[in-house]
Amino acid sequence: MNRYTKTKQKRELFLEVYKRNAGHISRSCEKAGINRQTFYNWMKKNKKFREKIMEINESFIDLAESVLIKKIAVEEDLKAIMYYLDNKGKHRGYGKSDVELSGNVNVNNKIEIIRVVKSKSEIKKDEE
Repeated sequence: MNRYTKTKQKRELFLEVYKRNAGHISRSCEKAGINRQTFYNWMKKNKKFREKIMEINESFIDLAESVLIKKIAVEEDLKAIMYYLDNKGKHRGYGKSDVELSGNVNVNNKIEIIRVVKSKSEIKKDEE
């Protein structure tokens, strides 16, 4: 087996391990039997490898988003709602808020809390 074939097999093994280890570089390098610098060299020099790594990373972002949406839609998790609005609702006046939540929050109060947070961010905009 020539060097090119061995390298290609190592890259394929790394990609499998990387996916199983949720994109954890150090752990994946260790399990695939390569050093971290080899990973970075492959990322720099091999477009197909880099694209596959980015595809795997995107799949984990998709998974995280679906879990977040479940926490919002099914579990009505207030922290998840606030996180989502802080990051995706900026065009509607939401943003990083100074409000910190603790203790238990009644589901009926969630909408009112969100309104208070939105109002607070509108006040900040008026002050700027």
